[in-house]
Amino acid sequence: MSKSLNTAAVKLLADITPTEAFKDISAFEFQHITQEDIRLPSALGGFTFGVTPLELTRAYTVFSTQKYVPARAIKKVTDLDGNILYAWNDQPKMLWSEETVDKTRELLINVVRNGTARRLYSPTVERGGKTGTTNDFIDFWYVGFQGDYTAGVWIGKDVPENIQRFEKENLTLKIWEQSIPK
Repeated sequence: MSKSLNTAAVKLLADITPTEAFKDISAFEFQHITQEDIRLPSALGGFTFGVTPLELTRAYTVFSTQKYVPARAIKKVTDLDGNILYAWNDQPKMLWSEETVDKTRELLINVVRNGTARRLYSPTVERGGKTGTTNDFIDFWYVGFQGDYTAGVWIGKDVPENIQRFEKENLTLKIWEQSIPK
C-alpha cells in the first residue's frame, strides 16, 4: 500500500470479495456508488460516478478517531462570552473492530513513513493517509489524518484534462500539510 501498487489492492479485494467489502463501507453513506461498482476495479477507484472529496475524507475520520464522525465545517457557535449557542450533537459510531481500524491505520501511517506521501513524514507527529492518481493523470488526491484532524485534497479540472505536468510538485501533499493545524 505504501508504494501505491495497484495489484495489492485488487488482490485484497478479490480475497475479501467485492460484495463483502461493500457491506463494510455502506455506513459511510457514499451517495453515488451503484450496484455496477461492486466489482474488482473499485479497488483502484474504478467507479461509475465515484465518491466526492468530502465523502472520502469523511470516511477517513475512522482512522484518526477510531470512530466515524460526520464532517462539519463549523463545530459550534458561541456568543462573545463563550456560551455555546449551537453545537452539533453527533455521536461517533464504531463501524469496524478496533483491530481492523488499527491495522488499516498502520498501513496508512506507513504510506507517510516510507511510501508515496513520505514528504509529509515528521518524527514528532504521527500522520497517515493515501495518495491517488487517476488514469491519464486527470486527478490527484491525498486524504490523510494527523491527531484528531482529517483532511482531503483533490486537484483536477471540472472538464477532465491531463495534468501530469503537476505530478512532481506533490501539490496535494503541500496543500494538505498547510491545511492541518501545527
